[in-house]
This record gives sequence, C-alpha cells and structure tokens, in this order.
Amino acid sequence: MGVENQTEVHTAMPIRNMLYDAMTLTEQVAATAKSHKAAHNHGNDNAEFLSGFHRDDKVLPVITLVVYWGADEWDAPVTLREMYPEGLDESILKFIKHSKDKTELTNLVNNNQEYKSLDRLAAQTISVCSGQDFNFPVGEERIDVCKAIDDMVTDARNEGIDVGRSQGRDEATHEGMRNVIATVKDLNLGKEVAMQQLAKRYSLSQEAALEFVDHNW
Repeated sequence: MGVENQTEVHTAMPIRNMLYDAMTLTEQVAATAKSHKAAHNHGNDNAEFLSGFHRDDKVLPVITLVVYWGADEWDAPVTLREMYPEGLDESILKFIKHSKDKTELTNLVNNNQEYKSLDRLAAQTISVCSGQDFNFPVGEERIDVCKAIDDMVTDARNEGIDVGRSQGRDEATHEGMRNVIATVKDLNLGKEVAMQQLAKRYSLSQEAALEFVDHNW
C-alpha cells in the first residue's frame, strides 16, 4: 500500500495515483523478469521470452491511499470515471460489447441517437478499442458513428470489387496462357517453344515464362 499526503487539492489525482500504481507494478514485472534471466529461464515461447514475464507469473495488488490535510473541502475528482466526458464510458462499452456481432452492432447504432452525434474523443476511443478503422472528418468535433460505419463498409465493398476484378483479369490471363501451352503440346513442339510463346505474347521474363510452363505442362 502506498500513502500520498496532500496539502492542496490535485484536480487530476486519480490519474496521478494510476501512474504511481503502474510504476509499482512495472517494477514488480521488471524484478520478475530479472529473476528469470538470472536463472536462464527464457520461458516457453517467444512472447514470454520478449516480455520476461511468464504466463503463470503474478504481481501483488497495489493500493494508493490519499490523505488530504487541506483546510478547504476536496472538490476534485476522486475516481477516473468522474474525469470522462458525460456518457462516454457507456457508449464506448456498448459498442465494444457488440463489435464482434455485426447484426447487434448495426441495431445498436441505428437505434441509439447518441451514436449519430458523438464526441470526437469518444468516437476515436471506440475506433481504437474496437479495432474499427473509421475515417473521421478533419475539424469535426461531433462524429456520426453510423455514417463512419457506412463509409467503412462502402470502402471495404469497393476494395473487394477491385480485388475481384483484378483476380478475374489475372485468371483470364492465366487461362489464356494455359491454352497456349495446350496448343504447343498438341503440336508436340516442346517446352522451349511454349516458353518463347508465353514470353512473347504476355510480355513475361524468360524465368517467369519457364516457371509457368513447368507448373502447367
């Protein structure tokens, strides 16, 4: 347990305490990693090796107690939740909860007006925490998350169409190349002729043409 004596009100005390707690926990992790290193215990996989902290390792809980000695009443936040914008945590948690279920997520954003005009910080937090790659308009302080989702879906659909078209063109090209090889084989002209024809007709390097012939002969 840590004790923090305050003679003055600190308006960001919850975050200050969080930093103290995180530093103490970090020291515990570092000490555990140092112990493993001294014992040449590198862990069971790359993740344990890189962090130095194994999956069955534990840390002791940390509690920081603030003792306020000031004459004035403490009028600053005492919890991190009090420092969030109003309604931020609820909208974020709801979105993250349903982010893996597209149907539930669609129902959530379509049936809750709050997502049509969300604080930019809340929208950015949702984007990061849920893994959704939203594009937010520059300079906009209120974000329509419904539109952001629609834009993301549209971009993904267009990208899929472009990929499909590209794959279709590639497959058509490969089919034509296979037909050339089949014709050469029917004429008993050999791989060398097939390679030359592919290189000439499809502007391929000799190496690429030979590889395709070997794979499809």
